[in-house]
Parts: sequence; structure tokens; C-alpha cells
Amino acid sequence: MMTTKKFITAVILSAGKSSRMKGLFKPLLPLAGVPIIEKAVGVFHNAGIRDIRCVTGYRSDDLADILKKNGVRELENKTHEKGMFSSVVTAVSSLEDRCDAFFILPVDIPLVRETTVRTLLNRRRSGSPAILYPVFKGMRGHPPLIPAIYAQQILQWQGGGGLKGFLGQYNADAVDVPVADEWMLRDVDTRADYQHFTDRLNGYDIPTRDECHVLMTDIFKVDDPIVRHCRKVAQMARSMGDALNRRGENLDLDLITAAGLVHDIARMQKHHAAVGAAILKGMGFERVADIVSKHMDIGRAAAPEGSSSERPSEAEVVFMADKMVQGETVVSMEKRYMEKIRRHHHDPEAVAVIKRRFADALVVKEKIDRVLFRGNDDDLSDAAR
Repeated sequence: MMTTKKFITAVILSAGKSSRMKGLFKPLLPLAGVPIIEKAVGVFHNAGIRDIRCVTGYRSDDLADILKKNGVRELENKTHEKGMFSSVVTAVSSLEDRCDAFFILPVDIPLVRETTVRTLLNRRRSGSPAILYPVFKGMRGHPPLIPAIYAQQILQWQGGGGLKGFLGQYNADAVDVPVADEWMLRDVDTRADYQHFTDRLNGYDIPTRDECHVLMTDIFKVDDPIVRHCRKVAQMARSMGDALNRRGENLDLDLITAAGLVHDIARMQKHHAAVGAAILKGMGFERVADIVSKHMDIGRAAAPEGSSSERPSEAEVVFMADKMVQGETVVSMEKRYMEKIRRHHHDPEAVAVIKRRFADALVVKEKIDRVLFRGNDDDLSDAAR
């Protein structure tokens, strides 16, 4: 007997009037030139979900073409003025028996990270029967992934508190899944919120300090001494980057800080720079991943494509800071490399690699020194003391 494969459904709730936006309609507001509704759809599309449904109500005609273009099934809630739970009921009523579980995402939380959705999907597909909540720093956010076995109970729910009130009955059956995603807690509720979103979009592909902390401690559970080392490297790298910028450079300090905080995320694994970079790239943090891939072996071409190799790059700043921090202690780069040579003196091949890396590091050091200390006799070694 043939069995029909079950699937995951994503539901976007977009039926409200956006009353707190004072005349603006949230689903159609642009973020980097893309309407918010389309951003929300893209989160699920990019995570591999093909069955995406959107509950509309107010100004549904204005959303129809966008939804159709993106292959989204529209579900009109003719009673949307009764509140968001009526839209949840509209969505759940549409689910077929083949639905295994469903996400619920309000349209005004459009920048949930793709990796958050993938993490919940992987947990579900690994056999978890629970209601899955993404959690950031102890706070539950969106979108929860709800097993379809709860559908009938949702439709029959007469209690208060909407979906949150319903799900609250099943906390014992729920699992909190740590994710490095501040955005899953952020909604576009007012014009000020919208301005904040647009202001921060340029750095969306860089994890915040808190997201870096969660990556290191809650998700990958990196040993505390390594976490402390990374914090010290990030602190020194940002200070160095700030000093370079005051000398006329244009380095991204948030990128430098994030890369410093997570550069040893895979420290206990072989080829940890490459492994760490692959992890971060898979999470959508490509620029950070590029720096992490170079923090052990910078080579002599660390400048981003299109920039002058004579100008220090973010990767070189993080590399240099890492070479000047031993544990949590600032030391001279020369001392670090000489200690490595002594430690591996019995292995000529290893010593040759160390000496080559030392020579490359000196090139980077001299490049940074030229900017920071032109006109005086100090260098990075003096500044570190």
C-alpha cells in the first residue's frame, strides 16, 4: 500500500489593518526594495519550504499579485477584524491530512533568519514530536513549528489569549530550540520600528554581539577559555580597526568585532578555521566566514576584491589581533611565533610552515604599522604593551 509523503506548511498572517503605522500598510513597506510580505515569504522559500500560505483580510486585493507571483496560496479571512486568532483558524482550517507540521509567522516579523527555520525543520525531521519554539537568550520568538496533530484542538479552542493561550496548555510537550537570531523577536509595529529595521539592514549578514555569544555558548557550546580568548581578540581588533579608521581607513567595525568573537567557533576540530568558516557560511554569515577562514593563515592577498592590497583589510586586523593575544593576554607577535618554533623544533616541515606564516604576518603588521604609526617610531608591539 502506497503512503503519501507528509510535508511542512508555512503560514504567514497578514490580515490586519496596520493601525499603529498611521496610514502605512505594513505588508507593502519596502525593506531593501522588497515588500515586507515578500521578505517573509522568502525566508520560507529559501529554507526549502514549498507549501506557503498567507492569510489576508484588510486590503487583500493589494497583496494578491505579489502572493501569486511568489507561488503563495492566499487564504482570505473575512472575519479578520475579530483579531489574529481568527486568521490562525482560517489557516489551520485549510490544512490537509498530509500536513505534518506548520509554521506560524506574523507578517510584521519579516527578517527571521533562514537558519532559524532550517534549525527547526531539522529538529522536526529528526523525529521530535514536540511543539518547537526558537529561543534567543531565553526568549521564545517566531515562528513556532506546531505539529498538525494540534490542528483540531486549535479549531475548537474557546479560551483566551489566542494562539499563545492555546499553546500555553502544552508547555510540557514543547521544546525550546536555541538559535542565533535577534530578528525573530523584532516586529515592525510602528513607524519607529520600521525606521530601525531599514537602518540595520546593511548589517543583516553580520551577527550581533549577542548573536555571537549565543553561537559560541548556547549552540556550539565552546569551552569558556576559548570564548574568553575570542572576546579579547574581538576587543583588540575593534580598537585597532577604530584607530585605523581615525587615520583615514574605512573598515567595518561590526564585521571585525563579529569575526573576532567567533573566529575559534570550531577550535576543537581539525582544520578549525575552514570548519568554522563553513559553519558560518551555512548560516548566512558569508563575510564573517571569509575572515574566519583566514585567521590562521592570512597569506599575502587578504584584501577584498577591488580594494588596494596596500590598505589593511578587516581580515588582516582580526588576524593580527589573534596573533597578539595568547589566551587572554596581549603579547608580541614575535613571541608567539618563536614559541611555536621552539615547540615544534623536532618537526622541520612544521617549522617551515610556521616561518612562512610568520613572514606573511610581518607583511600584515608592517602594513598596519604604516597607517597607525607613520611619523613616529612606535609599532603594534609597543602599542600592545
